[in-house]
Amino acid sequence: MAEKESGTGDSVGAPADLDKVLEEKIGEYERLLREKIQKEQGVLNMLIKTISSHTSTWKNLSSVVTNALVDVSKVNREKLLNNVRDNLLLMMESGELPSMTEEQINLILQVVDEGFNAYLTLLINAGADSIKRYIKWLPELPSQNQLDKAIAEFNGIVHAMAVLMARLDLLKHKCNELIRRIEEMYIKDTKFLILKALEESGRPLPAKDIVMLIDYKVSEMAVRKHLRTLVNEGYVRKLQDSKNKYYLYEFVKAPWTELGGCDGEAE
Repeated sequence: MAEKESGTGDSVGAPADLDKVLEEKIGEYERLLREKIQKEQGVLNMLIKTISSHTSTWKNLSSVVTNALVDVSKVNREKLLNNVRDNLLLMMESGELPSMTEEQINLILQVVDEGFNAYLTLLINAGADSIKRYIKWLPELPSQNQLDKAIAEFNGIVHAMAVLMARLDLLKHKCNELIRRIEEMYIKDTKFLILKALEESGRPLPAKDIVMLIDYKVSEMAVRKHLRTLVNEGYVRKLQDSKNKYYLYEFVKAPWTELGGCDGEAE
């Protein structure tokens, strides 16, 4: 099993294979990053589109309102003039007004029409000025070239992040491989073989149980001797078993654990 793991580590470490693995990792993380930001990017694009649409509408709002008022005024102007004519005729019939010729009636309608047009012009100008004063504070949207440049820079950042994450991933792999090899070097020494067995047990053990764990490679007396050394070096803690009246030995640390973990793998 050890030879198989070592072989795997060597193959990954070869320059050609390392480049291939790194390229695959970069692609993998780049896809992952793009999937994570796809939703947010979609929302951003929609927001830009909406702002652009509304800004364009606001920029043209003055002419839109003016045209709308003119269209409405055409209908209302005819209604107004017809109502004035009808009222004049009714008032003449009732005697409230003296009889007037058609020319006199048309003259009155002309005055009303001019007044209506003057009022409409005043209303349009005031509305247009008000809208223009508001619109001038609206922010200018970036040009398409600026957006394309920002998107290109964003894609570059995504790629750089993917490269960094891939390299961190490979560095962790190499770090773990290095720690494993250091550990293998240590446990060639019987003392550290005992320490490794105690670490893997995960609980305090008496010396006789440790002898079994290392497949009786040394005697119990030799195990006790190594345990005393490990206790003195701070790698093992010696405990008194109050029930069975013998000592238990608890794993504390090991030279390979003092190297620290290989944190930094990108998730």
